[in-house]
Amino acid sequence: MNSGTEPKTSSFTWKETGKLESQLVSGGEVVGTIRWDRGWSALATGESTEGRWTFKRVGLLAPKIMVRALGSQANSATLTIAWRGGGVIDLPTGESFRLAPKGFWRSEWVLTDSDERPLMTMKPSFAWGKAGASVEVEPAALSIRELSLLVVLCWYSVLLISYDNSDGDGSIIASLVATGTI
Repeated sequence: MNSGTEPKTSSFTWKETGKLESQLVSGGEVVGTIRWDRGWSALATGESTEGRWTFKRVGLLAPKIMVRALGSQANSATLTIAWRGGGVIDLPTGESFRLAPKGFWRSEWVLTDSDERPLMTMKPSFAWGKAGASVEVEPAALSIRELSLLVVLCWYSVLLISYDNSDGDGSIIASLVATGTI
């Protein structure tokens, strides 16, 4: 994902390699990781060839994800989470991006720029207790300097939102099936 050189591919795969770790793979090579400090924690460390960051969700009624370069007190990005999932990512440069789920089951997440042009599509899968996702980066996104940060931040937020909703969504679906609604 190095924006300074021509990328080999714009297709990536997130693979859960342990209970608290995921790796971003491209062409068989690990190009990024995210690790939670401990279970049931909102604090994680992500890295790629372009940098290392800490990710932390803060706030209850107006949740945000704060991203900082490792060892820095300044935010590298802030994701203001919408009540339906996703939200707006603001960078210190003034650039804004929107991460939004698509479909009832949130089977696809799309990152768009401020003009609503798609930059990245992430299709998560949660099978057999393992989380993963296919990631397709659009050519227009390859020139974004913070692309690596955005890819790791999007995966962090999709995992957080999915895990936060797993209990609630499961019980809602179970009650709809039990009542014959679906």
